[in-house]
Amino acid sequence: MAAAGQYSGPSAQEMLASHTFAREVISRDKGPESQRVFDDQALILLRRWCNNPASTEKILAEEQLTDAPGDRPGKKAIEKGSLVGLLMANSVVGNDLITNEEFETLQEYFKDN
Repeated sequence: MAAAGQYSGPSAQEMLASHTFAREVISRDKGPESQRVFDDQALILLRRWCNNPASTEKILAEEQLTDAPGDRPGKKAIEKGSLVGLLMANSVVGNDLITNEEFETLQEYFKDN
């Protein structure tokens, strides 16, 4: 059993592999903290990215998540524990970890909420 306040849902790896990431984020967003995929800060970052994907590199720089030349995409995000940063960094190099459909679902959700 998870401690109070500790996330108890599916792992990031499981959500990404099963393409349920967007669904899990949305369905758990308004629930108790122990069920939410992201804290408020990560949700703000995810919303910024979804609202303006053309500014992904700028957002990464502002959040100090830009990888050094030659680094594997998302290295800095992994070091900082940012799943959203990892998704963003990989999208910049065309290695999307979520499907276009998932991304569009998140965009619609954030547009309405």
